[in-house]
Amino acid sequence: MTIAAPIANSLQRASWIRQMFEAGTRLKQQYGADQVFDFSLGNPILEPPAKVHETLHALLDDPAPGHHRYMPNGGFPAVREYLANELREEQGLSFEKEDVVLCVGAGGGLNVVAKALLEPGDEVVALAPYFVEYGFYVQNHGGVLTVAKTRQEDFLPDLEALEAVMTPKTQAIIVNSPNNPTGGLSSADDLALLSAAVPEDALFIVDEAYYEFARHAGGVDHLPLLRARRGPWVSLRTFSKAFGLAGIRVGYALCGSDALADAFQNARSVFNVNAVAQAGARAALDDLDHMRWILDQTARERDRLHDGLIALGARPFPSVANFVTAAIDRPAAEVVAALATRGILISRLMQPGYENYLRITVGTADDTDAFLAALTEILAPPAAS
Repeated sequence: MTIAAPIANSLQRASWIRQMFEAGTRLKQQYGADQVFDFSLGNPILEPPAKVHETLHALLDDPAPGHHRYMPNGGFPAVREYLANELREEQGLSFEKEDVVLCVGAGGGLNVVAKALLEPGDEVVALAPYFVEYGFYVQNHGGVLTVAKTRQEDFLPDLEALEAVMTPKTQAIIVNSPNNPTGGLSSADDLALLSAAVPEDALFIVDEAYYEFARHAGGVDHLPLLRARRGPWVSLRTFSKAFGLAGIRVGYALCGSDALADAFQNARSVFNVNAVAQAGARAALDDLDHMRWILDQTARERDRLHDGLIALGARPFPSVANFVTAAIDRPAAEVVAALATRGILISRLMQPGYENYLRITVGTADDTDAFLAALTEILAPPAAS
């Protein structure tokens, strides 16, 4: 038996997220779980609302038959209708539940989009720096990820660079706002310029996994702008970040047309987001005050981390998400390795041209103190002999 070439290649290179999980497991085995501080992945540090726990317990304890059965392929209509109704009330936009496609996180949604869209050799453009899993999502379905450079000083779009990498094979452009890994937020003007630069026969994909963080920071909702676009578009959001529900894997795609929604529904596997996960997600929507509390707490600790990095001579970029990216004056790989010997796991930007950039997820106050203390030791100049 032989393993398919793309998977064999993937095993050799290993995705960034897989590497981080494995590194965290090794460190915990080496130092003990209570001695390891993991800032590598965007895991939520605060628990979801109590309503989620109550709902899931009630569902599991309910003696009525049928909870374990297959459900509608599109997901529970009540969840999709709730999300569509929120958009109608908040934005005054004519969304219906048929425009909402539930998926296994925003990442699962991107996989579905790629499956529905790509033929072998088709190209998808991402703006650098980008979420490293994009390359795997595109590769999974025979596509090729091409990269458009952004302005080095602030990571804002460079339209000339974008136009230079687009070809007749370009089927989609992905924009991530707030950006992962920088945490930067695209303004309405930025997105309008990008939307205008995307050909009308190409799909404009807006990855909004950190959408709630953007609104908390005063950012505008991009949906009215997307609705005004003449070409196709899709926005992807998730319950993983602001709602603290990364482990239950529920996201959703907001589709710019019935044809796109139908294509994405049919591209999904038949048995998709599970019933328990949807129940938990729906319960989280009943306590938006708790979600806002999570955002408040995260922003407070993020700002403290940002200021601590500045005090150490690093150059953090403004972030509205639950992580901070900072440039340092030495190779990031060396600092990541030195921190690992102290039981602290962070990540770095993996794309060429960003070798001196660290990415640190926001943790608790104690987590931040441990990280900054260790980084102080590592960045300290050598003692004079």
